[in-house]
Amino acid sequence: MLLTEMNAESVEVFLHFWDQYVSTWHPDKDCPQLAIHPSAQLFNTLQDTKQELAEMLNRLQRHTKCAPGYCEVGKKTSGAPFVDWLS
Repeated sequence: MLLTEMNAESVEVFLHFWDQYVSTWHPDKDCPQLAIHPSAQLFNTLQDTKQELAEMLNRLQRHTKCAPGYCEVGKKTSGAPFVDWLS
């Protein structure tokens, strides 16, 4: 079951349970996206910095602006943008 399909009480129980185990912070939510996908970088070139973490999070976290060729891929049968038929 998806979290969005749960009733408000179940969501609250879920959040209360996991809140004690999970915490997050974003070192730089406004950093620009790289030309190369962060997960495509060679392991031996990474320095394990906060900047690299921010670049990875900015690419992988749920986003609010779709990019052509990434999210706005057309459905093969109708040509409708992917974001339109996904939901």
